[in-house]
Amino acid sequence: MPTSQAAFASSPLARINAARRLAATLCPLCMDAEQEVRAAGYKQPISSLEAYEKGLEAAVAQIDDDREPYLVMREALTAGMWPFIEVWDVGLARVTVGTGKRIGASRTRELVQVSTKGGDLMLPPDTLLVWR
Repeated sequence: MPTSQAAFASSPLARINAARRLAATLCPLCMDAEQEVRAAGYKQPISSLEAYEKGLEAAVAQIDDDREPYLVMREALTAGMWPFIEVWDVGLARVTVGTGKRIGASRTRELVQVSTKGGDLMLPPDTLLVWR
């Protein structure tokens, strides 16, 4: 019989926590940072992760034009390095997680699972995608 620590390591909660840690490490930009991307000279179309997840027109038009979605990493963009990580897939269901706040309306938030070459990430729906 596996120990409780070994059982937790393979649990869905452990996978969600690992995906949240990876997202915090990579720090992809959200839609409110569109001007940062434009100021760095990238003129490609932009949409939100939510538009891609829900199949909204902003994302579907890019797919129809044979473009692929990419996350934009804040630190790499700021340093003048290649800031893009290709999005391979988006999860079918959102996950509601706690924010750690005890007071106020924002004690939970929804996250979307995103698969990339570096692993799975749990990201907010307003994450910025650049279509290349």
